[in-house]
Amino acid sequence: MKDDDAVTLTLAAKGADGIHSLVAGSDILAFTRSGEWKIRGSGDSGAITPSALTAHQQTSIGTKDIQPVEAGGRIIVVQAQGQKVYALGYDLNTDGYTGSEISILSSHIFERKQINGMEYQKNPDSILWFVLDDGTLAGCTFNPEHEIIGWSRHNSAYRFESLTAVTGDNQTEIFAVMSLNGAKYLHRMNDRRNTANFADGGYDFDSEIRTLRLNAGSENGSGYTERKLIARVVLSVINSVRAWVAPGELNDSAKNWQRRRKVTFQTADYITDADIQMDNGFSEYACVHVKNVASERLTIAAITPIMTAGG
Repeated sequence: MKDDDAVTLTLAAKGADGIHSLVAGSDILAFTRSGEWKIRGSGDSGAITPSALTAHQQTSIGTKDIQPVEAGGRIIVVQAQGQKVYALGYDLNTDGYTGSEISILSSHIFERKQINGMEYQKNPDSILWFVLDDGTLAGCTFNPEHEIIGWSRHNSAYRFESLTAVTGDNQTEIFAVMSLNGAKYLHRMNDRRNTANFADGGYDFDSEIRTLRLNAGSENGSGYTERKLIARVVLSVINSVRAWVAPGELNDSAKNWQRRRKVTFQTADYITDADIQMDNGFSEYACVHVKNVASERLTIAAITPIMTAGG
């Protein structure tokens, strides 16, 4: 047997799942629907040969037949049921790989849905994109070095079918196959810093964000279940002109949206703040609702509510 002969390996797994994806690094990672495996050579040099080959199961997450992507020094995978996303990283103490769920605080985005595709936009903002089976899109700003994991949901009159990422001159280009009324279209996501349209076909996309239910300290400890009054909101934006801001209420957003305020920022060249007076009463489910104006570009750096608890 020669070192360059073909290699055949049977994993000592409990089930008969086949390998659907491989990721090559210092080790070869193999992914099945029941677990994740590390494959490496067993010789002194660590090279894989027909006579020097080992495979050890690392985790038992079980992944869907979607090619994993590398982001921020982690391997991103979709669980076999298509409703959870995990990040695998190397652990020096165990000389192996461990996984943690990065979608655990945003599981509502995948409720009654499944992930059908995944791509990674490395530049400029390190975003993971996920195509869902209902035709919508989910995004995850992922920067583990700075402990940043933020999820978003994206709806459109079009139906997202698939995505692909291509390295461009100034950023990672995201191309999307989208369908409408039986016809399919190919759109490229534009650089938000240079244009107000998010798709190269000139179609406008409105965006909105609603914060989670606000919490603050009170005389009784946590103010999570107490009624709260949002008196003001400081909205920090980057390279943006206008925005709608309204007090939100998770179970009655339409009523509170009538109290929205249109804000025009002093400059659109760099980061700027707007201190907005709110017009709402006390609510147990208080949150903040922000929306762009007439499909204009809106990049939010921070939402800072000033509120009173206990009313």
